Amino acid sequence: MNKQISSQTKGKHSWFGFVATALAILLLILIGAAMRLSMPQTYDYHSEPASILSNLRSGRYSEAVMETAENRAMGYDERSNPDYASPYAACDYFEAYSYYLAYQRTGDGAKAAEYERKMQECYDKMGALQFMAEEMRQALDRK
Repeated sequence: MNKQISSQTKGKHSWFGFVATALAILLLILIGAAMRLSMPQTYDYHSEPASILSNLRSGRYSEAVMETAENRAMGYDERSNPDYASPYAACDYFEAYSYYLAYQRTGDGAKAAEYERKMQECYDKMGALQFMAEEMRQALDRK
């Protein structure tokens, strides 16, 4: 009789061990998946040259300048992609001209001259977008 009971419990223990092991493995997999899903999702968003150009053409110069600054902060600069060179130079021109005007209006001739030189450097780098320089000056002069 002892042998009968022993063989019956032996089968139950091996089946219980298998189920317990399977459940433990499943639990570990679920915990790992939950941890992975709870991690913050990152993305690499940056503005394409076409987006910056669209803002420049539409007269949304401040938005284009912000896009350029964000791109540069993320490592998207003229060295990483030459297509950015002209739009970035146009944005830099707009920014330099705004500083030039501010210093000129406050009477700081030295700073105004510094930004005037920077404007010229940016203008030279603008390439085919040089026609926008006049539009930018007119937009800022109206303010």
